[in-house]
Amino acid sequence: MTTLVYADCDPFAFIEELERLFPLHYEELCVTKDFPLAPDYDAYKRLAQAGMLRCITVKADEEVIGYAIFIIQPHLHYRTCKTAFEDIYFIRKEYRKGRIGIKGYWGAKNHHAHKGPSGSCQTL
Repeated sequence: MTTLVYADCDPFAFIEELERLFPLHYEELCVTKDFPLAPDYDAYKRLAQAGMLRCITVKADEEVIGYAIFIIQPHLHYRTCKTAFEDIYFIRKEYRKGRIGIKGYWGAKNHHAHKGPSGSCQTL
């Protein structure tokens, strides 16, 4: 049974999990391999220390199979509007069945609605 978890996870522990999952994400979904995978984990840690990093996980039997990462900060155009800016999201291919991706996306958006940001932005 796949359990969707929308609670904030410990971003410092999650960064270690990202080191395992990012290569899978890169190999499968990176459109161009012109740039090597080289995440700035120190920047993620700085964002976490500043309280600006929100990680939402999807788990199956306690194993992280997917994630959504958001950077929380005031919107540059509306500084009184605390906004969750989408950084990256991923669900391992073997778990992409039914509506798990859609449920995860809306679960993350609903989670933000209850946790403080006034809005969320998607990258296009």
